[in-house]
Amino acid sequence: MHVCCAPCSTYSLKAFLEKGFQPTGFFFNPNIHPYKEFEKRAEAVEQYYNRLKVPLLMETDYLLEKFLNSVPFNRPERCLACCRWRLQYTAEVARQN
Repeated sequence: MHVCCAPCSTYSLKAFLEKGFQPTGFFFNPNIHPYKEFEKRAEAVEQYYNRLKVPLLMETDYLLEKFLNSVPFNRPERCLACCRWRLQYTAEVARQN
């Protein structure tokens, strides 16, 4: 399950667990700035998933520069490109694991 931050994953994670699924979270959010915010979000995700004893994979490389170089400047297109990249990357990590 793609995780951009702890608060965004709370509802869907709870719903999956209540339905008997055993999800594995994958933290990947290359468009967080500044780096300190990226660290805070990664730490919060890790604490939340550990507390619930849910497996978690994390992309801890700070990929903001790659993100900025790979998405269009136009806002609607940028949002679509960002979502596409995050979900495709998540699917690839899921396939490998």
